[in-house]
Parts: sequence; C-alpha cells; structure tokens
Amino acid sequence: MGNVVHLLMQPRHQSYFYHSRKERNALVLLLTLCFICSSLPRLYIWHYENDAFSNLYAPEVKEWIKLAPERKYPASGHFDSTSHSARDLPSIEKFSFDPNTASLGDLQRLGLSEKQASVIINYRQKGGRFRQPADIHKIWGISPALADNLEPFIHIKEREQAGIVAEKRQQWAPAQVKTVNINTADSLQFLSLPGIGPGFTSRIMKFRGRLGGFISVNQISEVYGLPDSVFQKIKPHLKCEGGMVKRININLANLDELGRHPYIRYPLAKLIVAYREQHGQFSGIEVLQKIMVLDDSTFNRFKPYISVD
Repeated sequence: MGNVVHLLMQPRHQSYFYHSRKERNALVLLLTLCFICSSLPRLYIWHYENDAFSNLYAPEVKEWIKLAPERKYPASGHFDSTSHSARDLPSIEKFSFDPNTASLGDLQRLGLSEKQASVIINYRQKGGRFRQPADIHKIWGISPALADNLEPFIHIKEREQAGIVAEKRQQWAPAQVKTVNINTADSLQFLSLPGIGPGFTSRIMKFRGRLGGFISVNQISEVYGLPDSVFQKIKPHLKCEGGMVKRININLANLDELGRHPYIRYPLAKLIVAYREQHGQFSGIEVLQKIMVLDDSTFNRFKPYISVD
C-alpha cells in the first residue's frame, strides 16, 4: 500500500517543484530585469552628480543639478513626484516675480516642475495669499534649498502698495492735521489719524454712506471692530460739521431701503411696512414710538434719519 501511495504522489510532487529549462531561463531573465529597473533611479542620480559628466552641461543646467540631492528617490526605486526627468531639464531663469500673480509658465521658467507650479496655482485659487517672500517655504513639495533660491527674487505687489500707502501717510503727517471733519474727510485724511489704517478707513467711509451722514463724533465708535482705545486716541482730532444728513421717507421707502440702514434693520423695517400697508401713511415720525413701543434711546438713535415727507 505504501508503494502505491508513493507512486501516486510522485507526479504531483514534481509538478510543484520541478521546472523545465525554459522556465528556469525565464525566471533568471525576470529577476535580471527587476534588478535593472530597481537600479535605474540610482544610476540616474549618480550620472548627474558625477563631476566627470557635469562639465558637459551649460551653467543653467549645472545649477539645476546642484539641487539633485533635494530631489531624492525613495528606496523602492520609484521617482519622486516632484522631481524632473532627464528628458525635460528646465532652462532656469532668474527674474523678479510675484507668486500671487505669476503664471504657470513663469513658475516653470524659474525652475519649478509642472506639479510644483500647479501646487502654487491651486493654493491661490483656494484663497491662499503670499504676504511675504518667506511664505514660499510653506508650499508643499518645494524643498528648502529651492525656496531659498527663489526667495530673493520674490516681490509682492501688495507689500509695495502697502508701502505706498505708508509713504502717503508720512507725506500727510508733517501737516499735523489737528481735526478731521468726519462728514467730509477723504480716505487720506482718515489715514492721518493715529491707529487708523486702510482697513478702518474703508469701514468708516462705508458706515458713513450707509447711515447717510454723521450727526455726532461718538458714532465713529460704532464702526465695526474699532477698539475703544483707538477711538479715544483719535476723538480729540475729530469734528462733525457740515454735510447734509440723508433722511429716509418712511411713507415711501421699500423694505430693502429701510432694512439696510444700520439703525433700522430688517425687523423694524418689516413692522413699518406692515403698519403702512394696514393703516396708510404715517402722520408723523412720533407715531412710530407710540405704535411700536420703542424706548427713547432706540427711537432717538434713528429719529434724525427718517422723515414722513
């Protein structure tokens, strides 16, 4: 019985562990190809880092080769996604550029790969901004060495514009404007005030337009985000004179016109329109306080900005 089992198992045993000459040759060839493929990336880097070969290239390409250590390949032998291939060595140029506006082509001319340049473009499209040259170091896929090479050539226009605004403020400073009429002042006059920059200047002027004019210096303290410490600092330099306050006729104004006013807003605007539709026009602005039970402070706040004729 034992001999029979041995005879039956022998062919199966050979089918698993025996290979023909052709199969052995194919296996050796396959292993050789795997070895060559895994060695190619290392031979590639050695080729471009070897001084004997680097003398063959132009100065621009030599500079690109110096950055080769930053474009290393993983042990698996696959190329790094941010590296350049031997077929498209970049022609590196050095010129001033703004990363907030530079095109894909301009970024590639500076030595960035297409993928690296695309990362910058996508960063901008998603709302990202470069505030200073050092921000180039924050971009994923750009090595510290490459970022260091690019940083001296970065000139951000927003910083230049901020410098122009600062220069205008300095030009205005010698005049030492003692008072600013908040109803007639332009942006440059607001910029002359201590602690008031372009952002607060824009907010003050927008608030003035939505109100229809100021009736008191204290209204400046209501500007969104303005610290009380800054208001107290500029208050001695402010005055409220001239300028005709724009009034809203509550008998004619629509819901949007009433609701956009900072002191009326949409909840009160809806009540005004509803009353007018049910009872007709208002005979006087005091009617509002009677029918809507408004406290004196709220009513007196928007009283100067409404009319019935």
